[in-house]
Amino acid sequence: MKRKNNNQPIKIVCLTPRLFVGGAERLMIDIFSRLDRQRFQPLWCCLEADSDELVNWRAELEKNDIAVTILTNKQRPNNKIGRLWRLIAIGWRLWRYLRKTQPDIVQTQLFADIYRPIAKLAGVPTVIGVEHNLDYDEPAWTRWAKLIGRWSITGIIAVSWAVKQDIVRRYRYSSDKVEVIYNGIDWDKFFKPIIGSNLSNPVQSTWRLGAIGRLTEQKGFDILIKALAKLPQDISWQCSIAGTGPQADYLNSLIIKFGLSDKIKLIGLQADVPRFLNSLDWLIVPSRWEGLGLVILEAGAAGVPVLASQADGIKEIISHKHSGYLILPGGVDELADGLVDVLTKINQSDHLVWAQNLQKKVEKNFSIIMVVKQYQNYYERFRQ
Repeated sequence: MKRKNNNQPIKIVCLTPRLFVGGAERLMIDIFSRLDRQRFQPLWCCLEADSDELVNWRAELEKNDIAVTILTNKQRPNNKIGRLWRLIAIGWRLWRYLRKTQPDIVQTQLFADIYRPIAKLAGVPTVIGVEHNLDYDEPAWTRWAKLIGRWSITGIIAVSWAVKQDIVRRYRYSSDKVEVIYNGIDWDKFFKPIIGSNLSNPVQSTWRLGAIGRLTEQKGFDILIKALAKLPQDISWQCSIAGTGPQADYLNSLIIKFGLSDKIKLIGLQADVPRFLNSLDWLIVPSRWEGLGLVILEAGAAGVPVLASQADGIKEIISHKHSGYLILPGGVDELADGLVDVLTKINQSDHLVWAQNLQKKVEKNFSIIMVVKQYQNYYERFRQ
């Protein structure tokens, strides 16, 4: 493919596995929707279409004049040969799509990373990856596929310093090839002024606790349920867990096991996340590991205090007892003790200060406007 001249917009394809309600997809939609159209022409390509939310996400992208292409609508076969053939078919369709659209940059994320060599073989001058997480549960074959395909990558964006350190070790990238650009949120969408009445008085009311995310082992919602079961009876609380995922049945079984069906609710996907956050006194983030923690940024903008695990990425947002409360990741007793601490032992005025400090930090360092500028400057480096 030939490069366009400097007077033409840089054509960028975001290659993602599917349109799904997740932090990685949400971030890229927010960024691509805000790209300067005099400088950039964004396109969106999904490997497959196995998401119930596809129609909504596609409508949002097309409303922002971003063309969406789905490479296959077929369901994944159950047998290994069928799945392998499907991967090959997607690769062939991707090659044809890229030859037709002739983008200047292909940007991959999540499982779509394994198709970076296809982009290079199709003649795309620049292939970029965005790494969103510490992929401790990544299948071995995916890791090896990315290792083998390292030759095709031009540069990598990591959403935190913790992620950069992890992928340099995991995939053997040279450190100078990895650029750290933090996640960002739509400040106007989530911002709510903080006043003392935002926070409940534990003497007069029930604490409203909440968590949000994909129901997976990484997010640690099983740890949260077990920790809540250990709270003293004199603490009045309710907890809502928002999201869907493979652990839904397991988490429901834990709730029933501990007799907490009247206190803990799995409420599914929430279309209005700001409204959900504004209903809470505390957001609990019990992740076993985390690349950064987009929901913490959203809660910070909304003025909601956060109790979170001291995972590597989260530590880049929250300072203990300054902009939130941190506990060791993976520990049920540690989380239970932390909950007792913030709900009964620490003054409400401290909660307020922590929420204010977090809100100031999010506004200063994690706004989507700032992040879009950083992405645009990064893309411009590859203009020839």
